[in-house]
Amino acid sequence: MIQLERPNCPSELTLKKSELTEEYKSSKKPVWKKTFITIPLQKMSNDKCCFCECKLGEEGKYMQVEHFHHKNDYEDEVVDWNNLLPICIRCNSHKRSHDTYINPIIDPTIQNPQNHIYMSKYRIKGKDGLGKLTTEVLDLNDTEEIIVPRFKVANKVLDKLEQTFEMVKTYDITTGSPIEKAKIIRKFRSLLKECGSKYPYSATVSTVILSDHLYDETKSLFSIKGIWTEELQTLEDAATKVKLDVMP
Repeated sequence: MIQLERPNCPSELTLKKSELTEEYKSSKKPVWKKTFITIPLQKMSNDKCCFCECKLGEEGKYMQVEHFHHKNDYEDEVVDWNNLLPICIRCNSHKRSHDTYINPIIDPTIQNPQNHIYMSKYRIKGKDGLGKLTTEVLDLNDTEEIIVPRFKVANKVLDKLEQTFEMVKTYDITTGSPIEKAKIIRKFRSLLKECGSKYPYSATVSTVILSDHLYDETKSLFSIKGIWTEELQTLEDAATKVKLDVMP
């Protein structure tokens, strides 16, 4: 889970909010299934579930509109822009009608998840009550549906890290060709891009990569050999923004 920046309310929703709210109250129809609502929500989260970070639209994980404060109990917020989030069907089925006013969980557009959760062996843990309840309500350690995909993605990038380390370790700045140098930089750039917020499980990938001792050794070799670039630093800074703390 990473922090999301909510854009301004779509103008069409602003105009129709009262009308849609009254329609829902009288008919209980899914008035939130409008492209002027769903498209901005998907864009806000880079087409990912706002809680588990799985890629929406793949393997049947189509996007649902989450009512953070549940629509059955808080009808006046059924199309309140600040109450809507993009969510996968798995997370939505776990959250169901959980009352977020009585028992708050993390709203990633308000709270920074980094302050409330951490990672331990690919499992998400709560630093405080908010993080613990969020993890429990959403079952963020579902082995088959979340931990296994997290591990596969993270293991793939660790393989890339090892390959990059071997490449830069053997690179000789006095005899190496420009093509070889460019290839090494490109490899590390590709690795760091996968830590970015638009990629699935970016919090996990960033945490695993930046916490691995081989990352520091690889970066050190890049610096020693004079091939650490501003672009790589920018990508590392972006990864740091979504990285979770690691505890045993």
